Amino acid sequence: MSYSNKAFLRASVAAGAILAGLSWGTQAHAADFTYGGISGSFDTTLSIGFQQRLENASCKSISRDNGGCSRIVGEVPGSNPDINNLNADSGNLNYKKGDIVSLVYKGTHDLSLKGPDGWSALVRGTWSGDAMAGDTRRTALEHEAKLLMNPHAELLDAYVSKSFTWAGNNAKIKVGNQVVSWGEDIFIPGGINVINAIDFRKLHVPGTQLKEVFKPAPMIYASTGLTDNLSAEAYYQVMWNSYTFDPVGTFFSTSDVVGPGRRHFFLPASAGGNGGDEGTPGATNQTFVPGVSPHNPRNSGQFGAALRYRLGITEVGAYYLHYHDKLPQVSFTGTTAQTPTTFFNDYGEDRDLFGVSANSRLGPVAVGAELSYRPRDSVAIDPTVPASGRYSIGTYNRGFVEEKKWQGHVTANYLFEPNTVLGNLQDRIGATDGYFLVEAAAAYYPNLARDRSVPYLLPNYSIPDRFSWGYIAEIGVVYPEVFGSSVNMTPVIDFSHDVQGTTPNALPFIQDRMSLALGLNFNYQDRAKLALTYVNYWGGGDNNLMRDRDFWGASVSTSF
Repeated sequence: MSYSNKAFLRASVAAGAILAGLSWGTQAHAADFTYGGISGSFDTTLSIGFQQRLENASCKSISRDNGGCSRIVGEVPGSNPDINNLNADSGNLNYKKGDIVSLVYKGTHDLSLKGPDGWSALVRGTWSGDAMAGDTRRTALEHEAKLLMNPHAELLDAYVSKSFTWAGNNAKIKVGNQVVSWGEDIFIPGGINVINAIDFRKLHVPGTQLKEVFKPAPMIYASTGLTDNLSAEAYYQVMWNSYTFDPVGTFFSTSDVVGPGRRHFFLPASAGGNGGDEGTPGATNQTFVPGVSPHNPRNSGQFGAALRYRLGITEVGAYYLHYHDKLPQVSFTGTTAQTPTTFFNDYGEDRDLFGVSANSRLGPVAVGAELSYRPRDSVAIDPTVPASGRYSIGTYNRGFVEEKKWQGHVTANYLFEPNTVLGNLQDRIGATDGYFLVEAAAAYYPNLARDRSVPYLLPNYSIPDRFSWGYIAEIGVVYPEVFGSSVNMTPVIDFSHDVQGTTPNALPFIQDRMSLALGLNFNYQDRAKLALTYVNYWGGGDNNLMRDRDFWGASVSTSF
């Protein structure tokens, strides 16, 4: 059976599972129980979904050794962007237009317990498997990547909490695997909310819930009121964890040297056409740098505190965090001849963050804002660039420098109300509820060198900007009981635009990068849901590694 026929068959199986899910999901009910003074509930969400690629890989995104036409000269003196594409294009080459790139079945289970005297507990776990991602056209996935595609389970939250009163104030302590979210950001990373690492892989899995995206970490967390208007929070994290990236070689992977199943760091030989990576047909003269174990930070030394003051409908907050980087950089060992011998994922330690935030209401609009400052933020460089000078003269060539960084966010959330412009529009289109959500953010590196003396690492080796900003907007409306049924339908539109400047690390902004996501969600009494999604990426030039990976997908879920 041909690849396309197999893809069609598996897509048909997915569609059949969707229909089956809608039929049996209506009979599901949550499990509540009481035993010996302890009440609890066991909640389950099951889902299945698929995604299909809608365009072929761009020639400019593929390295020359692999048949592409990527650039070979960057702004950084002595740099060659083709090296980055050679070590980033496996996921792009493994799937063609029309391929089903993912077919995921998964479940999430929550056990909540509530006991006497303010005791409670939560245990959350998830399991999943991908029946399609491993069917690659070019390069087989490595063992570590396959483990995340095969059926596997993972523990998420697992903590015990105690609520109590002291000096007339309400207080709580939580111990165990948990997520602590501070600040006001919603969509755009890089602000105050850095306590927990992000599982980027989950962002690309159909059927994923928001509570699965942030990785719980083992910590001790405490919160208490100090006065009627003033409260305090603090945490101490007892074990470090890092971001999780898409497995190398899967559709959404944009690096072959960072992520589960990483490969060697290959050097191009495009002039002779016989270099390339392990998937290049006819490669006879491969040159590569092997990877070694990552240099992970120590587990100790991660903590933070927050103060919140509420006055009427307005709350202001102040924060201090001491943490280790969760985003890896690529460092090298080398010789005195500046020749790399090994590479490894590297992380900065003992970072400080100072932040302030506020949230309130302006008429019908809920607004929020935050500002954060990092005295030492890790900025990626490439110490292998020949002209990098002092960055590649030792046996340990660190893949980052440290820069001061400011970042600010402003958010607004408007629920449509009658007798307003959007409320009247809602009535005219027949919807009963609606919302508009927008977040704008800006990043500023005041001392960033722009004289090409530092080999900053961006995909095309351009020079990052000191100032960059962008925004994300989302609008959704609800149509109840469509077609005379008990199903509510919600169309959702998301649009993102990186307006000005490219941030170091390409995070969070790449100038002129944009994306559009269209969603159509069906909800049957919160027990069965069907989601249809279309995503289009464009703009940002060679720095936007997602610009040729448009896709659509569907997922169905049931909760009980």
